[in-house]
Amino acid sequence: MTERAFRADVAHFVATSPHQRLMKPASAIAYLQRQLEAGEECADALRAYPVIQIEPLELFYACLFNLSVLDDGLFESLLGETSWRGVV
Repeated sequence: MTERAFRADVAHFVATSPHQRLMKPASAIAYLQRQLEAGEECADALRAYPVIQIEPLELFYACLFNLSVLDDGLFESLLGETSWRGVV
């Protein structure tokens, strides 16, 4: 993986991550509960992804994309070569 590709993948992970909402347990629980409810309410649209995409399911789409590009090399780099301070 080139340095440019690595930086682009890391930037995408950070940009699509709701890390600030997940920092405190109470806000994380509330946020994830809303996401669960959105997933249940919009299950048909979620099953139709990528043909149908709706705003309430943006977190699901981001997670699917991030999981699709996460390979062993990127995972090892994120864990071993990159600190959170270096990413943000």
